[in-house]
Parts: sequence; C-alpha cells; structure tokens
Amino acid sequence: MVKRNFCLVTGAPRSGTTVVGELLSLGLHAEYVYEPMNYHAGDRCIPGYFAVPGSKDFPLEVAGDLFSRIRTLDLHLKAGVWDHETGWRKLRKQLIGGRSRMSLRISKLNILARNIVWKDPFAFFSIPYLIEHTDIPIVVTRRPVEGICASFKRLGWGFDLNKLLEDLGDPQLPAGLLEGLDMSDPVQNGAALWNIMQARTDTYAKSERCRVVELHDLLANPVAQVRELAHHCRIPFDENKAIEIQRRYSRKSSAEVPTTTGAAHVKNRDVNSIPTYWKKTLAHDDLESIETVARRFRTVRVGA
Repeated sequence: MVKRNFCLVTGAPRSGTTVVGELLSLGLHAEYVYEPMNYHAGDRCIPGYFAVPGSKDFPLEVAGDLFSRIRTLDLHLKAGVWDHETGWRKLRKQLIGGRSRMSLRISKLNILARNIVWKDPFAFFSIPYLIEHTDIPIVVTRRPVEGICASFKRLGWGFDLNKLLEDLGDPQLPAGLLEGLDMSDPVQNGAALWNIMQARTDTYAKSERCRVVELHDLLANPVAQVRELAHHCRIPFDENKAIEIQRRYSRKSSAEVPTTTGAAHVKNRDVNSIPTYWKKTLAHDDLESIETVARRFRTVRVGA
C-alpha cells in the first residue's frame, strides 16, 4: 500500500476551504478528498452536520474509525443527491456520485499522488481529537463574518446550532446562548456559527499543528501564502505551482457577485470581488442582525 501524506483544510463554510484545498493539491503528486464529514454526501457514519467526536451521536470509537479510514481512503460515501435535484442530475449522482465520491475515486486512481488534502469544513470541531491522536497538519481558513453571512443569505443556508452547542458541551458557550435569536434566518445563523468557530479558532491557533490563513491575505499574495501552507502541510511546492496559482489569480472576469442561488461555487468569478461582494448582498437590517449576534457572544465572553 502506498504511504501517503495527509493534511486537513477546514474552517467555516464559505471561508475559502475549497480554494485552499484545490491550490494545495495542484500537480500530479497531490489530490484532494472532498468533505467526507459532510452529512449529505460524506461517510455513512456521519450523524449530522458538524459531528463532534465524543458526543452522543458520534462516539470516540466511531470517530477514530472514520479518521483511520480517511487516511486509507476506505470510505463509504453517500450519493449526495439533494431533495431539489431531479432528472439527469439526480440520475448521474445516483450512478457515479457527487463531488465527494468523484474526488475519492480520483485520489485512489492516481498512483502518483503522495499527498492527499482532506478538505472539509465539517471536520472543524474534530481538530482537538486530531491534534491529540494523529500527526495530520491542519490549515484553518478564516473570513470576515460579513462574507460568511452574505453567502449564507444567497444560498439560504442554516444549521442546527443549538444541537451543536449541546454536543460541544463548552461552558463558555452555554445552553440558551442562542435563545431569542432567529436561527431560521440565514444571516443570523451564519453569524452565530462564525462566532462559535471564531472562539475555537483562537484556541486552535495556539497549536503548532494548526496554521490559520486569512482569506484576504490569500487573495493579496496567493503564491506566498500557498507556499507557506504547503510547507506546513509537508507538500512539495515548485515553480510550476507558483505559475499556475499566479495565472488563476490574475484572471479577470465580469462575474463579480454570484447570482445562482443554489450554486455554492461559481466558475469564472473575479476573485478581486470576493472581499467586498457582501456589500451588494447584505441589507442594513442584515448588518444589524450580525451586530446583535456579536453582542450576545461578547456578553458571554465578558461574563466568563
């Protein structure tokens, strides 16, 4: 069996995990595995979004087995068919699977790949377990809260954050923290998730195994940032990769703001618009909602 070097790229959904995962896996000798902890399209053992190792639904023995199987690419992935998908798109996923299955299949077939990038925002709360029980280097992507909330609004996303807080059992994030907030509102949901993850990111960053990359730093100097992340992840970085990264980030496009409601990733988008596109997406009431959520979390931190 080929021994492969693994690393994890994680962070809040819409914070840049996909682009960092793709850039780190450039070249014939690297591939990436797409979201094996995604409840919808990931491994069949995943009980829900943001599974927490040691929680009632995701016992440590189940988590440990999953992480071992990820490193051997021995995963049992769901098809990843969404409820709204019909016709040819649904049939195609049923037959060959979605992005997660395709990335796994390609990683297995590429016998030259010595480096595997595990790209997965839903692995974020598994970082403490991975630090304690594995030697996997970890990259955490971070993006300002407005950008996260704008994407949540466009996509209509939301997660069961009360269940997440229950599973975390963190005294600094007590039960009832979200009481009175509207978690059915994508903007408030995104803001609450960002604040939960922000507190954890500050803790994770204290470990030498974790490297935090800010999205605006990546956009400002992509070659230097990816070179540094590759070194952290023990992935070779050569001039060909630098040229390809520079080519991608110098490409211009008129597609400044994604308009396709159901598409999480938009092709041919002008990367220079990413830091500010939230200004065209969030209304004044949305910004007030973000601040309302922030005040709630600041009150908890002061009380702690």
